[in-house]
Amino acid sequence: MGVTFDRLAELWDKNTMMLLRWKPGEGRGETGLLWAAAEAMELDALTLKKQAMFEEQRLLLFKYDAGKDGEKKPGGTSVHSKWKSSVASPKGDLEKIVDVGFPAVLNVTLCLHAHAHTEMAKAKVRHDASEKGEEPPKDTTHPMPDDFVQIVGPAADAHEAYLAGCNWWTETLDSFYGHPDENLTDADPEHHASADDEEGADLA
Repeated sequence: MGVTFDRLAELWDKNTMMLLRWKPGEGRGETGLLWAAAEAMELDALTLKKQAMFEEQRLLLFKYDAGKDGEKKPGGTSVHSKWKSSVASPKGDLEKIVDVGFPAVLNVTLCLHAHAHTEMAKAKVRHDASEKGEEPPKDTTHPMPDDFVQIVGPAADAHEAYLAGCNWWTETLDSFYGHPDENLTDADPEHHASADDEEGADLA
């Protein structure tokens, strides 16, 4: 039970949702990317662990894990904050690799907003088609909400990459709760509220 709770709690910890999107042609494989990130943050590379990797979207989602006795905030700074600074001003191998225009940390609240926005847009398309007595189109691209575009940028490939991270998060959360996607916005309201408070001040 304790292990399960710890793994669930991780899904609301920014230190477990760091993002590295590499430039086209600059992939290094999982180990190479983690070593570049560790070098930039002056951390032991073994403390960084892959959460998920999306080759097509050029995205690595990773976490900081120093073990039970490890420091959570090296140098007095949270690891995800250190990573954001490293991405904003990359040095060493990271400078050659990282897409500096892509967010450095997955924003849980933004994922939930984007999910709800997309589901509402799909529902409207289905409703409009039903009103006309037509079949709804199978493949429809829906515009993303303004806050999503502001943080992720306007590029469609960046949207696809960020949503790949969001989908990983929602699917992982869903595996703990056993809820269908439509209930995700109601899951663990206490954690969600605290995440909202923190991320509202720091959406990027």
